[in-house]
Amino acid sequence: MTENFVALTLRGLPGWMALPLDEAVDAATWALEKLTASALGLEPLPSSIGIEAAADALRRAVLRARALWDDDIAAPISFAFQPDPLGPVLALLDAAAFPIEDAPLSPERVARMGSRDSTIVGPVDSSERTVPAGPATRYRATFGAFPDADEPTSVQAVGAVTYTIMPPELPGYVLLEGQWAIPALGDVIAEQIDEMAARLEVTSKQ
Repeated sequence: MTENFVALTLRGLPGWMALPLDEAVDAATWALEKLTASALGLEPLPSSIGIEAAADALRRAVLRARALWDDDIAAPISFAFQPDPLGPVLALLDAAAFPIEDAPLSPERVARMGSRDSTIVGPVDSSERTVPAGPATRYRATFGAFPDADEPTSVQAVGAVTYTIMPPELPGYVLLEGQWAIPALGDVIAEQIDEMAARLEVTSKQ
């Protein structure tokens, strides 16, 4: 049986960092080194929480990303939005290919892919879009998640923008989802997620 090779490529916008999904990379060491280099020479901002707290927030984002994916998902990538290297993580973004599944049938199913325990609250804004990777359905929703201290995939997100993309030459679909927990930043982060979706490249070959 011939298998499809699928790769996702995404160039992050300023402030968005690709997270290392390789378990061999120590998340705490990587986060501290990454932010220390980025913060070199910077003065603290009102949003700053200090290098140790900022690095711990980034470390937890890495652990969440690693726990989110399983062996049935192809080419996963994850990003964290931490525009102030001394500040908190403001948003998370994940993308992956699902080459052996049918497209999700509802926004509820889509939302649950980014957080295992989630309930959509209020209306869902949905629209048809075209991005370079293919035709897509874009959802913007608010949902509540219920974090568990022992479950790194559990994220309390109050806002999400999700793209279900159908690449022309790939069976199944590609999912890209960004989440944030500060409602006041929703429109700004949603625009950045739209730009990230426009940067996503999908490669598929047999």
